[in-house]
Amino acid sequence: MALRLNGQTSGYVELEAPATAGSNTLTLPNGNGSSGQYLQTDGSGGLSWATLPAAGLQRTVLSSTSITGATTFTMTGIGSDAKQVHLFWKDFYTSSGNHWNFRFGTSSGIDSGSNYRSHSAYSASTTGSYDSTFINFYGAGSDSTYTYNGEMILLRYGDSNDWRFVVNTSHLGAAYFWTTIGNWNGSAALDRIQWIVASSGTIGGGTAQIVYYS
Repeated sequence: MALRLNGQTSGYVELEAPATAGSNTLTLPNGNGSSGQYLQTDGSGGLSWATLPAAGLQRTVLSSTSITGATTFTMTGIGSDAKQVHLFWKDFYTSSGNHWNFRFGTSSGIDSGSNYRSHSAYSASTTGSYDSTFINFYGAGSDSTYTYNGEMILLRYGDSNDWRFVVNTSHLGAAYFWTTIGNWNGSAALDRIQWIVASSGTIGGGTAQIVYYS
């Protein structure tokens, strides 16, 4: 059965139910919407006007935050639909000059298992180190005269929770440059990054910021 609406002078618009219609009610929105919008459903019969998302990746900038005063520091707020994540830091140092590392996490907490694959090296040496339980990262400064600026870039592999990353940092008190590459295969969507002081001491100072694209 069809519902036909005749035009004022000619023609018509007709809405026709499927052969096996069941019991279904569609509720139209109040108003005409805006130019370029489309009609969407809430899955329960309610219709509303909606705007198509902008083409390309959407950028979200999280607030800059202090990373001082602890053996670990966790940054959260990464969206579950993130495709790329950029972490930036400046003026970072540890209180006892120890190395520092990173771990990733999900809404369930930080992953301290063997889901990491990373390799690190620095410009003053040909040596490096392979690890599977964290992102091994060379670099430490014992006071604010030995600070670091750097970045981490993570790229999501398709729609999986497998991330590729590269980490770069420069020593502001000497001509050293560290880099780390690898991947992390998470059990769920990435939503946090944790800083870790390798052995003793604490994070002595610095700020960091996360920008992600979804």
